[in-house]
Amino acid sequence: EFGLSLLPSSIQLSDFDMDLAQSSNYNGFVLTNLINKIVEWHPYDYIIIDNNPYLGILTTNGIVAAKDGVLIPTNLDIMSTRGIVNLIDRVVEIQELMRDNMKMDHMGVIGILLNLYADRRSVDKTIQTDLKRFYPFKIFDTTIPDSVNAKKAILNGITYSQMYKKAEDAYRSLTDEIEERLEEMQK
Repeated sequence: EFGLSLLPSSIQLSDFDMDLAQSSNYNGFVLTNLINKIVEWHPYDYIIIDNNPYLGILTTNGIVAAKDGVLIPTNLDIMSTRGIVNLIDRVVEIQELMRDNMKMDHMGVIGILLNLYADRRSVDKTIQTDLKRFYPFKIFDTTIPDSVNAKKAILNGITYSQMYKKAEDAYRSLTDEIEERLEEMQK
C-alpha cells in the first residue's frame, strides 16, 4: 500500500552479533553483502537499516552498509544524546577506513533527528538548542512529535504515521529534508 517493504529485526540478532565477534571468518561486510543481494532482486530507492544503539559488530556493519549516509535518531534525554558523540566518532572512523584502505566513499552522518519531541516541554527545547549549538549543520529542522499514539501504534502493529496525522506530516517533511541534504552532500 505504501510502497514500503519491512524486514523486521528480532532479539536473536544479539546472538548473531556474538557469533560474529567469535568468528574467524568475519570480514565486516555481512550486511553490505546481504543488501547487495536484495538490491539485485528489487532495486529500492532507499534502504533504511535500524540498528541498536549498542556499537557492536552489527551496528558497525550497518554503518559500513549505509555508505550513502547515516541518520542518527535520538530521544531527548541525556542518556540518548550522550551516545551521539561515540556514534559520530565511529562513523568517521569507518569513513576514513573505507576511503583510505578500501578506496570506497562513505557519505558519513546525514543528520541527527530529534525523536519524540514536544514543543510544550522546556527540556526538549533546551536539549534541541544545545544539540544545534554542538552540531550546527547536522540537526534536522524536522522533529518527530511525541504522542501517546506512538505507543498505540506499536501495540497495534501499525506505523506511527497511520495513527497520527502530525507524525505523517513530520515523516514527509523529514523525507524532503533528507533528500535535500543528500543532494548537498553529493556536490
